[in-house]
Amino acid sequence: MKRSRSQRTAHVAFLWHMHQPSYKDPKTGDFLLPFVRLHSAKGYYDMVRLALEYPEMRMNVNLVPSLISQIVDYTEEPFDPKKDVYIDLTLKNPADLTLQEKVFIIRNFFMNRWETQVNPYPRYRELLIIRGNNPDGENPETLASRFSERDITDLQALFNLTWCGYFMRRQYEEIGRLLKKGRDFTEEDKRAIIEAQIDVMKKLIPLYKRASDEGIVELTTSPYYHPILPLLIDTESARRAMPDVSLPGRFSNVEDARGQVELGLRYFEEQVGIRPRGVWPPEGSVSPEVIPIMKSFGVEWTATDQDVLFHSHIEGSGEEKRPDIYTPYIAAHEGSSVNIVFRDRRLSDLIGFSYASNDPKRAAADFIRQINRIVEKRGDAPTLISVILDGENPWEGYMDGGEGFLRGIYGALTGGEGKILAAPTTIGDYIDRNPPAKTIDRLHSGSWINHNFGVWIGHPEDNRGWDMVSLARKHLVEIEEKGGAGVSPDSLKAAGDALYTAEGSDWFWWFGDDFHTDLTDEFDSLFRENLKSVFRLTGVEPPDILSYPISGKAREFDVIPPVGFIEPNINGEIDDFYEWADAGKYECNPIMGTMFGGKSIVESLYFGFSVDDLYIRFDVADPDLFDEELGAAFYVRGERSFRIEFPLRRGVGKYTLSSRIDDGQYEKRGEADTVGVDSVAEFSVKFSALGLKEGDPFDFYLKITTDGIGLARYPRRGVLALRVPGEDFEMINWSA
Repeated sequence: MKRSRSQRTAHVAFLWHMHQPSYKDPKTGDFLLPFVRLHSAKGYYDMVRLALEYPEMRMNVNLVPSLISQIVDYTEEPFDPKKDVYIDLTLKNPADLTLQEKVFIIRNFFMNRWETQVNPYPRYRELLIIRGNNPDGENPETLASRFSERDITDLQALFNLTWCGYFMRRQYEEIGRLLKKGRDFTEEDKRAIIEAQIDVMKKLIPLYKRASDEGIVELTTSPYYHPILPLLIDTESARRAMPDVSLPGRFSNVEDARGQVELGLRYFEEQVGIRPRGVWPPEGSVSPEVIPIMKSFGVEWTATDQDVLFHSHIEGSGEEKRPDIYTPYIAAHEGSSVNIVFRDRRLSDLIGFSYASNDPKRAAADFIRQINRIVEKRGDAPTLISVILDGENPWEGYMDGGEGFLRGIYGALTGGEGKILAAPTTIGDYIDRNPPAKTIDRLHSGSWINHNFGVWIGHPEDNRGWDMVSLARKHLVEIEEKGGAGVSPDSLKAAGDALYTAEGSDWFWWFGDDFHTDLTDEFDSLFRENLKSVFRLTGVEPPDILSYPISGKAREFDVIPPVGFIEPNINGEIDDFYEWADAGKYECNPIMGTMFGGKSIVESLYFGFSVDDLYIRFDVADPDLFDEELGAAFYVRGERSFRIEFPLRRGVGKYTLSSRIDDGQYEKRGEADTVGVDSVAEFSVKFSALGLKEGDPFDFYLKITTDGIGLARYPRRGVLALRVPGEDFEMINWSA
């Protein structure tokens, strides 16, 4: 006999994690990136409106305070459109845009999932084709010249319009009308889109509170600025899962970890009117030392990834079998304890990464099958299947914004007998009904990614970031120890808030090689600007180190374009200053310099040309490196790709020129004796040898190698781009 939902012993608990870092310029308070507003229009509004249509559904929603505070900022009356850079540029008439503003729109107003938010809209797709896939590699005036004022108006409208989710499209008549219209938008149309988005943002917190009051949603939160708590407590805790990791100077501030938790809980209660029972630790990052902090602020339960459980120790247990992820536990440390549950990674990742490209009904049916298999295997044993994942980003990959899939599983969970063998629950309710029986006496220190903290610490870029945080933290402590040193209480509080902002996990997520975004520079800059504010707000000039980008990406202010023809003598020496005076120059930031044998390698990379030849020179911090077993590999790409290689040996020598063939390998094409290495390294190559002719665009980068293995790349990310000059060129098209 089938059991009713109320009789079932198996339950599914969704925890949808809603989070954005602070996108506000700490100097002006302006929003430099639009993602709080855009995700509100698409993800946050859709998720709560859909939940309210299923009164018998139960789930958790985690709202991070740094997200809530930005929603509040947008909805305070009156909202100044100029406070959001993207709104300001959306509402400007194309006739009033500067060249810089027009190029910014062309480059950045395709910042979405093209397969779901561009390609389905013919006019938007048309504009993308006009722009091309590499707008950063084009001369700004050339790029802008391809777009008429009508094109810009349509781009301004469509970028914002296609971020409106399925509930906005139904409930706001104007949004539905404009989507159907599809093109030829007006200034009034653009304003209507923005006004609708702001209106939705005003509804969000009341709607989530209503869902909580109706028992559909258990609301939880996180530490205020989403920091990796174990690393705030002590960066050395990273060694527990990564014994051989290279770490920055030790950062250990239990006070900051406590402050982020306390501030997050207090702010959430002030804005939402609810004191959360549960806390999602950012990125599922936990350690034993986190437990007493949570307990001291009344947190009843927390959650993390299943692999953390597998590497933890359960009191009184043997090592003969894997721990059960479908039951809650007590996590204990130094006399404190909290309840803890563990996410089913496979189910969570299916929703987050796999189902998007599938038919919604088939995806929902598969998810239901997965749940039923777990329940059937466990029989009548009490079962909590915790499905915990990002509640905003996945839906960008679903053609319908995830609506069909979510309706399929919500309907099954609330539709009575026969469809699914589990009932929906909130984590707090399940723990109340099924108190944990087992205690974890040694909680593993790790996150949901690889059960360690490797995404946020250990890479040279991550470590530089932590050293910068340490520098600002030390400065703030010194000011506080001096009784404020004449700094007003408000300024001191603002400085502390800027430090907390920089301690967030998001900046470190993009540092290093783990993940990539075209917005690396923006995240890098926001991180360092917050740290600079710690100093400025206390009346001190920020140290120079905070002016050097962490990401290492080639940026426009690092590059000077060529301004005239050059014909240097290729001998490894600077015979005359004017040899390279008209060349372009890429500054390899000293603080970012890749090290070899304890020495920085390349400091500056010069590039220039005559009508027939391309000239390259690079300067190293220590010419003694030319006595090491090092080589240079120069990669240049036009219609075809080539590689120029030579050993960094003093004297005049030869290089080998190879071309890339279909299988990705390089085939030797010839040699040339135009290499010089002494105080600098320099070489030249004929444009004709690279298959390039006047007007052709090309790009390049340099690698320093040893035994064929790359030690360093310049620029670290991206390429330097040029165009083969004509005899009468005045300014070369370039970009980084």
